[in-house]
Amino acid sequence: MAKAPRLPFQALKACARGVLLALCLLPAGKVAFACDGFPPRDLPERSAMFVQPNGVSQELVTRYPDLKNTDVVWHVEFFGETNRYAHNIMGRLRDATGLVLWRGYANGMINCPLVHILDADHVFEDLAPRLADITGDGRPEIVTVRSNTTRGAQLVVYDQYLKRLAETPYIGRRNRWLSVIGIADLDQDGSQEIAYIDRPHLAKTLMIWRYKAPGQLVKVAEKEGLTNHRIGWDYLVGGVRDCEGAPEVLVSNGDWTQIQGIRLNKDGLTQQGYDIVPTINGFRRALSCDQR
Repeated sequence: MAKAPRLPFQALKACARGVLLALCLLPAGKVAFACDGFPPRDLPERSAMFVQPNGVSQELVTRYPDLKNTDVVWHVEFFGETNRYAHNIMGRLRDATGLVLWRGYANGMINCPLVHILDADHVFEDLAPRLADITGDGRPEIVTVRSNTTRGAQLVVYDQYLKRLAETPYIGRRNRWLSVIGIADLDQDGSQEIAYIDRPHLAKTLMIWRYKAPGQLVKVAEKEGLTNHRIGWDYLVGGVRDCEGAPEVLVSNGDWTQIQGIRLNKDGLTQQGYDIVPTINGFRRALSCDQR
């Protein structure tokens, strides 16, 4: 299920321990300098990680030869817990006001974290941010749900500098939410799609969007009568699996009686019901390709 894992943070703690200014690396391997501390880690479990294979820049390898042919580990995390929007659709989980992004290297160094703080009219209304290579350049983008206090939720994609890269339209009304299912190349054409449920308690509509350069999300398909969340849950169910050589989105039907599998192809969406009750354990079995 879509629970955010607790991630190791030793490198960042080592940079900040006992000092007001911490010596870390600038992004893209520029000269080291003193970072002005770090944002408070009040939401450490609401985070994500992405491993970029052999992702160290040549400039940084020149300065640190031991980093040659090593992976870069990206981390993103919510911070700034808030109740200013007070929709409280996610049970015990409150909204967040900020994002922090950093990269870690094999020798224990990290880059100085980048921080993005929302204005007073917005919150991050999501379990956790996600990291995925939406643009196809090998580096991850951040995908999450941003809600406006009068216009409701929208899906937002941020780039590696925490600049807003693309977004869907707001749903259009306060206290109207969307819940992300997963990110994958659903039609196997080389581009990543983002699947979410528009208003999982009301409209119950599966929406699939694709990134199109420069800076645009394009709606690919939609289907009604599907959901992945109940009011008050601090988790989501379902996800994306690949059991028969083709990715499949798993969600519940609208009345919570059966798991549904949705596939995207050139002709649109196809739907198949599975004789599995949409509980946590049922989805766990289905995601592991056990269809009994």
